[in-house]
Amino acid sequence: MTQGNGRIPCRLFVLSGCVFTLGMSEFMIAGLLAPMSASLGRSEPTTALMVTAFAAAVVLSAPATSALTVLLRPKATLVGAMVTFVAAHLVTALVPVFWVMLVLRLVAGVACATFLSVGTVTGVRMVTPAMAPRAISIMVGGLTVSNVVGLPVAAWVGTALGWRAAFWLVAVLAAAACAVLVWTRIDPAPSTATGLRQQLVAEVRVLVRPTMLITFAIVIMFQAGMFATFTFLQPLTTIVGGVSPSATGGLLAVFGLGTLIGVALGGAVAHRGLLRNVTLSLVATSLTLILLMVLIRQPVLVIGAVVFGFGVSAFSISAALNGRVFALAGDAPTLASGMNISMLNLGNAIGPAVAGMVISANQSDYLLAPASSLGFITMALVGVAAIILTDRRHRTTADQDSLRQHS
Repeated sequence: MTQGNGRIPCRLFVLSGCVFTLGMSEFMIAGLLAPMSASLGRSEPTTALMVTAFAAAVVLSAPATSALTVLLRPKATLVGAMVTFVAAHLVTALVPVFWVMLVLRLVAGVACATFLSVGTVTGVRMVTPAMAPRAISIMVGGLTVSNVVGLPVAAWVGTALGWRAAFWLVAVLAAAACAVLVWTRIDPAPSTATGLRQQLVAEVRVLVRPTMLITFAIVIMFQAGMFATFTFLQPLTTIVGGVSPSATGGLLAVFGLGTLIGVALGGAVAHRGLLRNVTLSLVATSLTLILLMVLIRQPVLVIGAVVFGFGVSAFSISAALNGRVFALAGDAPTLASGMNISMLNLGNAIGPAVAGMVISANQSDYLLAPASSLGFITMALVGVAAIILTDRRHRTTADQDSLRQHS
């Protein structure tokens, strides 16, 4: 049932709490690269494949899980996804073999994709259309809080008690969130007069619109740009910047605080112009990446300020970019949500993979991580320019048709 009184329902925060645990798992590898690499006897770029595996699973499974759950009960799907997620982390905390852990990250990624795809649509349905960007920002806020609190805590736990303890922590938190979800009222999906096949055809037609495809391309490039630097932030700041490893948790917390402010700022101004917000966020992110490359050898307080700015600028795009996808999707949001989650994580997979290959091929020069990010962000800006030109062309055509009708 949609909340029509202008308020955000408490149920939405339950979904956001579940998203917190998903985000904690996805992001925490960045804070555990050093201890995991040492324990598993792998290089840091190789260990970073756990980020790529998780993201790749989301990429491949999000559209499929969205299609399969179009007409299923949202609550049962969400609870099932969380139970699978918990199980994957419990087993990961126990097994000693790296390649088995990669497979388990794939399983966790599929569960994450299912929850995010169905959960985002469920959350948007809880509010009026005008409040959809706000609802999305609250859902994304779960990821943001995982950066502010979860990521530094996981890094600290992993350093103090061993990296496996971080996986135990995520499993316990996810189980607690799942328990609350079980007792939360989640309304069934609205009934549809058409069958599953017709519903899926309608949803697919939305996905192949040129403006939607370009928007997905922007999502991929932006996420690749953000994750290319974020994944290697620990070795970048310690090896290149000379920051003490003990200060890494503090830098991650500063980044997380920046993401919290960025999401809140982006959610507050998204209604003023989605495309304008996207453009400004991309430009600001580019500037912070340049500053990071230039100032990386400065004192830790300077580096911290730049990392904070990186978090603010990178996450200020969330509400606008996700809101644009839902605005373009209209009455067919389920597959669009799944594809959006898929594209987000495709970027998450591409960014670290490309940056890792570039770094490995150039004698572990971690400055190439933000350099790779700049390339991805530039391509995202090209996509924005393409949308602006397409919109202008459509408006010009519409004006000409209108003139012909009145002549």
